[in-house]
Amino acid sequence: MPLTLPDLDDRRYVDLVEEARAFIPTYAPEWTDHNASDPGITLIEMFAYLSEMLIYRLNRVTDANRRAFLRLLTGPNHQLPDGDERTLDEQIRDAVLSLRQPYRAVTTHDFERLALTATGGRVARVRCVENRNLDSENPLAHEVERPGHMSLILVPEPAFGAVLVSQGGAFTDYTGAAGGEGAVELPGDSTERVYVGSDSPFAGIEFRFRTAGRGYDLRFEYSAATESGWSRLSAANHALEDRTNKWSVGGLVEFAPPDDWVRKRVSDGSGDLYWVRVGTTSTSSPNPTAVASHIAGAFGDVRGLVSKVEEYLDPRRLLTTHVHAVGPRFATLGVQLTLVLAPDVLETDTRLQQAIRSRAAEAVERYLHPLTGGEDGRGWPWGRDVYVSEIYALLDAVSGVDYVTRTSTTDADGETNELDELTVESSDAWRRVLNEAGDLVAIKIRPDELVRVRTERMTTVPPGR
Repeated sequence: MPLTLPDLDDRRYVDLVEEARAFIPTYAPEWTDHNASDPGITLIEMFAYLSEMLIYRLNRVTDANRRAFLRLLTGPNHQLPDGDERTLDEQIRDAVLSLRQPYRAVTTHDFERLALTATGGRVARVRCVENRNLDSENPLAHEVERPGHMSLILVPEPAFGAVLVSQGGAFTDYTGAAGGEGAVELPGDSTERVYVGSDSPFAGIEFRFRTAGRGYDLRFEYSAATESGWSRLSAANHALEDRTNKWSVGGLVEFAPPDDWVRKRVSDGSGDLYWVRVGTTSTSSPNPTAVASHIAGAFGDVRGLVSKVEEYLDPRRLLTTHVHAVGPRFATLGVQLTLVLAPDVLETDTRLQQAIRSRAAEAVERYLHPLTGGEDGRGWPWGRDVYVSEIYALLDAVSGVDYVTRTSTTDADGETNELDELTVESSDAWRRVLNEAGDLVAIKIRPDELVRVRTERMTTVPPGR
């Protein structure tokens, strides 16, 4: 007895004609002649005849036909690997599901999604900017339209492996404490060092302080294949920039990852990591020991990620599209405000006042942070301007602060001048947004930029001043 094949579609010629006739009033209300002599009805009947033949053939598709269709999806050499016991239906399902995976990059959203896939979680954020070639464009110049170019800005995940402090030849592991679970007493002697290590090269170290230091003169070194095992990081060779102002305020120490950076083991309990060690060259200090509440390698090395993303996207782009990947771009701004302390803060309690300044600086840095900032804590939005009013509101909520006011200075003639709350470099004066009275309202941020902040000019005054 032959097997009965299922009817995938049981519509016949008459059903198809009547279905098409029913659509006429909806899609062509001016078509009123539905007689068989009308040319349009003739076309409907012809297409119904052809459709009925196709349905008939569809209802008789064999497994051989389905395998042929499967090869159209997976390639002419499609074969099941040894040990694969999937049924034909399961193979077809997997092939169709694979087609639904994003492959081709056309829109900016496509490029961003595929860039995250290419890096396997090593990129925290990505931004695609269309009609720009950020790879060759001067970041200090105004943007230039480049039709057909797509630029991807990659913000790597922070690199963090281990934090050690050497004292008297012994190493203390502060990795857990540096992650926010405790406190790290930073070296106050020229023979001591703090070591920050990671599995991959990184581009900076982030410090947040419970007690900021004074009088430090910092020296930064990285693990290198030299006789001593260490080489110095410098502004000239590695673009070193210390935004902690020698551990006096929380912030980033950024640098370009050295080409000759190597893994090494610095103690019996440490692993083979890329290390940066920081120490002071001062032999005396008013406050020889700073206490950090958070230390982490900031922003992994973007160089390997750039080539990986470009190689991954090259076969997925349109033929006329040029793809570029670059590291993050920052607009640097400074905060200079005066915090009027709450009435219960004693004028003689300098330690508490220092703690309040540190909390205020940390609040600003956290709010504008590229990975943890913003209203939702998911990173400062790309291209989002920074408004003076929101900085006032942020600092006003800091514990120990009564209210916030502009910082004033007195010139040589004895005249008092009020300073802008937010500052930028002189070359970035175009970023300043002023109101009709000439007061600063906001700092303008480009669509391809995030924010980097300096808070070293934040001061406190006793209540009633």
